[in-house]
Amino acid sequence: MTGNRQPSKTKYYFHLGVNQRVRFEHLGNPNNLTDCILNLEKAALLTNIQHPDKAIYHCHLARCQLTCFQRLSALTDIKDAVSNLKISVQVTGDAHPSKPEYLSTLGLNQRVLYEHLGALSDIDDSISNLRRSVQLTYDEHPGKGLYLSYLGLSERSRFIRLGEVIDLEHCILNLQNAVQYTRDGEPDKHVFLSMLGSSQMMHFQRIGERADLDDSISNWEKSVYIINDIHPHKATYLSNLSLNQQIRFQLFGRLTDLDDSISNLQKVVHLTDDGHPHRAIYLLNLGSAYGSRFERLGGLPDLENCVSTVGKAVQFTADGHPGKLMHFSILGSCQLM
Repeated sequence: MTGNRQPSKTKYYFHLGVNQRVRFEHLGNPNNLTDCILNLEKAALLTNIQHPDKAIYHCHLARCQLTCFQRLSALTDIKDAVSNLKISVQVTGDAHPSKPEYLSTLGLNQRVLYEHLGALSDIDDSISNLRRSVQLTYDEHPGKGLYLSYLGLSERSRFIRLGEVIDLEHCILNLQNAVQYTRDGEPDKHVFLSMLGSSQMMHFQRIGERADLDDSISNWEKSVYIINDIHPHKATYLSNLSLNQQIRFQLFGRLTDLDDSISNLQKVVHLTDDGHPHRAIYLLNLGSAYGSRFERLGGLPDLENCVSTVGKAVQFTADGHPGKLMHFSILGSCQLM
C-alpha cells in the first residue's frame, strides 16, 4: 500500500474525484458529488505549495463545491470554493496561461458571494481580480469577451450599491469591449449586447443624455436580431426593446417609436403561450401601447385593441395575484377613453 504522501496516492485521489464528478453529471446522484469533493480535498491537502498541479487540484475542488452550492445554496460551499480559487491564483504565476481563468472564476464567484452576503469587500475584490484577469488576457484569447462581461457586471453591482456613476461608466466601457471582442455567431454575443443595452438605459436614467437611450435601443435591436424566434430569451429581449422605444416616444414624441414598440410587443405576445408566467404583463404592456397611440391619433381600432388586450391581461392574471386589482383598474381606464 502506498503512503499518503506519495505522488501516486495524490493523483489517485484526484482522478477518482474527477471521475466521480463525471458520474454525477451523467447520473445525478448527489453521493457522487459528495465523494468527489472529499477525494479532491484529500488530493489538495496532500499537495505542497510548490507542486505544479497544486492550482489544478484546488480549481477542480472549487468547481465541485460550486456545483454543490448551485444545488443546495449552502453558503459554506461557495465560501470554500472562493478560498480554493484564491489558492489557485496565489500559486500560479502571471505568465501561466491558466492565470486569467483562475482570476476570472474567482472574481465571478466573489460577486455571487457579495450578492448573498452584501459585504462590500467581496465586490471590491471581485472587481480587482476581474481587472487583473482582463489585463493578463491577450486580445485574441477566446475568453476575453467573457472576462470583460464579468468585470462589467461586477462594476454595475457596485454602482447599484453605492451609486457612483464612474462604476457604471466603466461597466459600459467593458461591456462595449466584450461585444467588440466577440465575433458574430458566437453564442454569448446576444447576452453581451443585452447587458450593454440595459446598462446604457441605467446611465440614461441617471444622467438623462439621449445618446444613452439611443444606444440602448440600438443594442437591444441587435440582440433581438441575432437570435431566432425559438430562443428562450427572444420574448424578454423584444419586451425590453419595446419598453425602451415607448420611453423614447414619451420623451421625444416620435410616432415611429410607438409603432415599433407595438410591433415588437405583438411579437412578444405571439411568442408566449397561455401558460407563460409573464404573458399577462406582456398583454398589459401591449394594451397600454395601443392606448397611447389612440390618445395620439384617435384611431378607434387602437382603442378597441387596447380594451381587448388589457381584458386578456386580466383574464391571464390569477385570482389573488397582487397585480389583479391594478389590471382591472387599467382596464376600466381604457374603457373610459
